[in-house]
Formats: sequence, structure tokens, C-alpha cells
Amino acid sequence: MNVVFGVDHSPWVQAAVLALVDHGHEVRLRPLPPFGYFLKRGFVMPVCSHEDGSWTADSLAIMDGLGLPQGDRAAIEADLKELGLPLGCRRRLLAALN
Repeated sequence: MNVVFGVDHSPWVQAAVLALVDHGHEVRLRPLPPFGYFLKRGFVMPVCSHEDGSWTADSLAIMDGLGLPQGDRAAIEADLKELGLPLGCRRRLLAALN
């Protein structure tokens, strides 16, 4: 079973959990990883402890690990614009997808 560490009201945590479940993985949600994790890797959330013992931090990295398609950059940019996000915020989000 995969354990995702984060809070359930976070859209980043929700995206990671839904992607894992959509790919047939069982998921348990916990609010915080062990304290030793923060000492080794810093405070980046969400974090996924995988069934094989590996760890992945950040929702995009968790989804990338599942082999999810990146999607059409123009369509993603249009969606972000429709949400009303400021230009600078949209640029940072798009840069994170690269």
C-alpha cells in the first residue's frame, strides 16, 4: 500500500491520491511523514511512500512516476488563464511542468 503524506484539503495531495487510485494503487493518507524524512529531504509536500520502499516528494513527481501524459501545454495554459490566475503564477506553474 502507498502512503501519501499531506492534508486532504490540499489540491496537490488530492491530485496525487486520485492519480494513484486511478492507476490501481491502494492509498492511505496521513498528515505528516516521519520527522526524520524532513531532516533528510526538507519540507516538500505531498510525499508518497511507495510499496517498494521508495519515496517521492511533490505531486507532479508522484504523477510523473506513474507515467501520466504531460498533456497539451496550450490547453493547460488556457485552463490556468480561465481560472483567473495572474500571469506570473501561470508562468511559474507552466515552468514546473517542464
